[in-house]
Amino acid sequence: MTTGKIIKTQPVVPTESWTIAPNPTTGMVNLTLSLTEGKDVEFELLSAEGKKLMQQRLSANSGKSTTILNLGKDTRLSPGIYYLKATGIDALGVKKVIVR
Repeated sequence: MTTGKIIKTQPVVPTESWTIAPNPTTGMVNLTLSLTEGKDVEFELLSAEGKKLMQQRLSANSGKSTTILNLGKDTRLSPGIYYLKATGIDALGVKKVIVR
């Protein structure tokens, strides 16, 4: 039996990403997607308790793209902590959003 020695490991880095800014926000955020291929991505805004407050589907092209999300459009958000959840993307699926 032969055994090997691990010399160095590399962390797994997602090839796709998304960011939101500004954060904290008053309700309008810039959502920037960086995708390896065009795809539909769904976003849900959740309360701190996990209640779905808003849902929006975007058709994004490959590469980097930015769109504006109005998080307070139909929800009349009170100041506090919320979570924006992404599905259909190879990256961290939930980000904290602070509303002032």
